[in-house]
Amino acid sequence: MKEYYETNHIVYEKIPPHNPQCEKVFREGGPVVMSPSNGSEYLINRKDPEPLQLRCRVSNDVGKVYWYINDKFYKAGEAGSREFFVPDEGPVKISCTDDKGRNKNIWIRVRYVNL
Repeated sequence: MKEYYETNHIVYEKIPPHNPQCEKVFREGGPVVMSPSNGSEYLINRKDPEPLQLRCRVSNDVGKVYWYINDKFYKAGEAGSREFFVPDEGPVKISCTDDKGRNKNIWIRVRYVNL
């Protein structure tokens, strides 16, 4: 619902930020990577490579997400933002971590082709 409301500029009551003094460990409600698709193979034009979109769905209490490509930090963004990257050829591990420390890893395969 959060993503729908924000995409359509609908005002709604947001969950207040988590108390930084709280020591609770977050285990549930981690990010769901929407794009790229886990386990998919992507063919990229060698002469004119198009970037792939990084997009995830997160809980209403998340403000920022952090993207990692092959276990190296790539970029931080606001929850719901869309980032883009041009991957290396071969298997690519993509990780999304929210500001609560919850993480999701996916794998894709990339092949560069001559079109």
